[in-house]
Amino acid sequence: MTTGTSVVEIRDYLPADRAAVEVLVRELQGDMGPYFDRNLTPDALSKSYMDSLFQAHLDKGAILIAESDGKIVGYAMLCHGLEGDADEEPYSYTEVKELLVSQAFRGQGVGEKLLAASEEKAAGAGERWLRIALLAQNEGARALYRRFGFQDHLVIMEKPVEGRD
Repeated sequence: MTTGTSVVEIRDYLPADRAAVEVLVRELQGDMGPYFDRNLTPDALSKSYMDSLFQAHLDKGAILIAESDGKIVGYAMLCHGLEGDADEEPYSYTEVKELLVSQAFRGQGVGEKLLAASEEKAAGAGERWLRIALLAQNEGARALYRRFGFQDHLVIMEKPVEGRD
């Protein structure tokens, strides 16, 4: 994919990518502020949080990197899961737990490339389902995911409890 004069490639995460991806994880945390007032500030994310985030995805899934001219401009963190309530057949899926494209590359198809690579990973793992969750007010992400073919599957609603600060 060409972005301006740059080609964006999707590849697997390498340990040397960690510092650059951490910057993007913090960017995502900051982006969620308008939608989710319980998030910690980007600077409040601890090393132990980062360690657990990376390890969980490397143990149970994958991390995909979007790179342009040697610079990491986005990522997707994937996890494989298994579910099935008492009234269902057990089934497995891949979930895109986090997806971020840096501000300068948004709206240029990088997110779609990360989603397509995520779907390829899911298919390669023998999964039938690809999932992604988002905060309901994040209309930009919702529009991208719908264009990619995602449909609402489960809606979780919440409200503040009256009388609580």
